[in-house]
Amino acid sequence: MDRRLRTIKRNQKWQANVMAMGKTVDVSTVQDVRIVKFDSMTDVVEQSDLFDEFTGNRRGQNRDTTETINAHAVNGDTTRLAEALEIADKLIDEAIAQEPRLARKPQWVRSDDGIFADAGLVAAGDDSPCYQMTRETLRDQQAAGEPIVVVVSTDDNGAASVEAAGAFIATVRLAQQFRPVHVWWQGAWLREDGGEAGYILHAPLVSNDMDFARVEYVLADSTRDGLSFRALFMAAKVRDKLQTVGGLGRRADRAYMPGAQFVSHGGIKPDAEQVAAHACMWLGWESRWQIEYKHEATAESALQELPEENPTQYVDTRTDAAKRRDAAEATRYYKDQERADKKKAAARVKAVKGSVMG
Repeated sequence: MDRRLRTIKRNQKWQANVMAMGKTVDVSTVQDVRIVKFDSMTDVVEQSDLFDEFTGNRRGQNRDTTETINAHAVNGDTTRLAEALEIADKLIDEAIAQEPRLARKPQWVRSDDGIFADAGLVAAGDDSPCYQMTRETLRDQQAAGEPIVVVVSTDDNGAASVEAAGAFIATVRLAQQFRPVHVWWQGAWLREDGGEAGYILHAPLVSNDMDFARVEYVLADSTRDGLSFRALFMAAKVRDKLQTVGGLGRRADRAYMPGAQFVSHGGIKPDAEQVAAHACMWLGWESRWQIEYKHEATAESALQELPEENPTQYVDTRTDAAKRRDAAEATRYYKDQERADKKKAAARVKAVKGSVMG
């Protein structure tokens, strides 16, 4: 079931802190998108600690969540990260096989040791008279161009996936060969009625480096949505003094960061084709399928006959009654979809263990 928050009974300390807040405001007063930007995941973890201080609820599953967050949100899980990196290595090789453009071409570089030496450089006493074949890596080169900004959303308290982490890491590493890549975590708590209002949390995960520990956490750890909620609680309940966060459970369907690429809570599938396609998209390249389609379309267009001078125009032969019936069915379909979306959002606001709606 797609649920995200649940109600628990406040303890004495929690109740006292709520009373000390004074006058509160209704959640309906949130009529805009309030973005909370953190400088690091360490700062987000600090919100988790403040949440524990405010609620005084450090027992059972809530305590387990706190311990997991403190252990892994910044440094990741060593075992899971190693597995994710192994998956990434395999996907990178498979993606390059499908999309050769993603392979940095090897080049000859001079060094003090290599495959062969230049006799002239040796005679001249050059410190680097040898040549060796090498492939540029992120650490060896300053990637050119504006950075690619990627926002990854994990608005889900469902099962986390080390495979999803591996696929995402593979995509970042492929793109990093050509341009800097900055990755941000986005946690969204938006109004369930579909209104463009609520809270968005942003925290940096990767800044053109090869440290994927925090990426591993937000994609492969089941407490990630709990941490997102704790940061929401401190912003909405404590800072903005909302009476309740009930009604703020909708996921984001886009990046709330200008010009950023968006990866939804569904993530990138651990499939070489998907990894290659996402890397090309981030780099602004046409996908292999687009290139092949254009090639085929161009070839086919050369075989087509000239169009008729007066092509037959479409004539709607439906009766007025049929038109009204079709319009009514379309309206009913969109209303059913809207109700289903609201139901999913409301359910999400009942699931994060150790949280409260009130």
